[in-house]
Amino acid sequence: MGKDKLHANMLFIGNLFLRKLLAVKVIGQIVTDLLGLREAENSVPDEHMIEYACQLLEAIGHTLDTHKDTRAMMSQFFGRLAQLKNATNASGRPALTKRIVFQIQDLIDMRHNQWVKKVFRDQA
Repeated sequence: MGKDKLHANMLFIGNLFLRKLLAVKVIGQIVTDLLGLREAENSVPDEHMIEYACQLLEAIGHTLDTHKDTRAMMSQFFGRLAQLKNATNASGRPALTKRIVFQIQDLIDMRHNQWVKKVFRDQA
């Protein structure tokens, strides 16, 4: 499946959840699988899986963070993202590319900023 189709699928899944057509349990399962939470702690999933998890969490994170029963799940997801951001491979080099690391950091920053995206303004 192409990258654009998978990106569209993540947005579609997010919109189904936001319209209450998809249960929290299903969303939790999807993000858990994308982030590799059931795998060994030192294993790193493929970068495209992390990217899609970030896209999905960007779309639905605000809704998941506002419910008291899903905050623990979100904390678990963001703990895993922080762990992946700092992960290194066997040679001591970062396991993820800078693009994915910055995407994770942008998502973490967005969560700390009450789910408001950063706005870069041109200066005159």
